[in-house]
Amino acid sequence: MIFYHHTAKESLPAILDKGLMLGSINLSRDRIENGVWLTTSPEPKGHGLTYGEPVTEVHRQSLWNRCRGRFPADFTHWPDKSTARIKIMIPSSDRCLVRWLAWGKKRCDPHLFASLNEAEHMGGAHKTWWLYLGVIDPSRFLSVEVDRLVGNLHG
Repeated sequence: MIFYHHTAKESLPAILDKGLMLGSINLSRDRIENGVWLTTSPEPKGHGLTYGEPVTEVHRQSLWNRCRGRFPADFTHWPDKSTARIKIMIPSSDRCLVRWLAWGKKRCDPHLFASLNEAEHMGGAHKTWWLYLGVIDPSRFLSVEVDRLVGNLHG
């Protein structure tokens, strides 16, 4: 299957070196699991990504609680995760690959699950979401697009 991972271009050096391995899957207000978010949609819009906007005071407080003492500075901005797109091939038989709707329904707080899936700005994008519960090696990357410049990694 073909998947896409949308990310900030500043994250690419580490991703190209080590692969995709980090991502927050919010299961409840207090529980977060690691996994890589994927989509079958090549477009970043509608997936709840950050676009370089400033971190609000409410988010700063929340991040401080999660980071246990590393309080973000006033001028902190979210990364713009629409600036890079990685196209990936993963066999549907890979046991680390799970569909968000089925996996999240079993593990996520019901109210949080509903709010993620029903948010107005998502426009049904949640139906394209998958999770990879492991490391996606760069050898699986078919291409990397940065600011609309496409680079084919295999040929």
